[in-house]
Amino acid sequence: MNKNNIIQGLKDSLVPIFRNKIQEEKLTFKGDINCFKQVTLRWLDYKVRYITQKPRKVYYANSFPQKLKFHTHRALTELVSKIQLGLDINPYLSNTLITNDTSHLKSQQRTDKFYAHFGIHHFHLPINDFKDSSDFLNNRKNNCWLFAIISKDWAGLIDITPHTSNNFYDLKHLESIYDSWPEILEPYRLKNVYNAVSYTDTESIKKLRNADINTTFPIRNNYYMSPFGITGYGTNSITTDRFLKINELLTKLASSLLEPNSFIAQSIQFNHASLDQPKLLMHGGELYLSYKHNVLKLTQLYPYNQLYQIIELH
Repeated sequence: MNKNNIIQGLKDSLVPIFRNKIQEEKLTFKGDINCFKQVTLRWLDYKVRYITQKPRKVYYANSFPQKLKFHTHRALTELVSKIQLGLDINPYLSNTLITNDTSHLKSQQRTDKFYAHFGIHHFHLPINDFKDSSDFLNNRKNNCWLFAIISKDWAGLIDITPHTSNNFYDLKHLESIYDSWPEILEPYRLKNVYNAVSYTDTESIKKLRNADINTTFPIRNNYYMSPFGITGYGTNSITTDRFLKINELLTKLASSLLEPNSFIAQSIQFNHASLDQPKLLMHGGELYLSYKHNVLKLTQLYPYNQLYQIIELH
């Protein structure tokens, strides 16, 4: 058994894992359920956009509106409380978290390109009276949008705007981030660039984004690249990066298996002359490498614990 055989076998064993995750989360998926690339990309796009449940500090941009409609303010207060307590705030996101499909024939339906382009989430809040959040989350057309950046430990609330699509292409959101937390954009600043080709009007930004073209952003006399970016295939660049990372880890794992004295090979007593394939499997919330009757837990074994981190919603 050569390295390519092992890699393919490991990929094949990941397919049902990602397929089950897609089904458990009730994600829209019209692609090939047996195709490693398609099920993996679909899961990764969801994982990139999904907000994990953990307590976060909440900060407000300098330009965040001081006065809101009563019902909007009430809903915002509830959402902020959920963020601080570490409760699930994903229901406030766009339905496209579930309905976008990386296997869709139309590029516009594959991911949230606003999030991929600007690195900003948008949440739905009401403008009218409501009993509980399900009232306005089940009927989103009359809502307004809360724009925010969500990091591992904190949330930055940027603005609340009407439910109009042009807000998705307005650089004012990035300008607000710069004015409030300039260090966030600093890694994406193009140094020693003073006259880059860029577009500031919403119509140009819309056309370029819809064509899956990344552009520079002029913000306060500096130029910046997209925090994430959109691939030519119309997916989030981070999704593609993590897909490549999985392939890299599988290649590394296969190489280790072919080293007779490696910890991995010895732990599962791997015999490359055998026709039996090593497989990856999830059991009891843990990731294992299985070979014949032997198993090795990979959940906390570096660097393969990164596979576990990609699979699970942590």
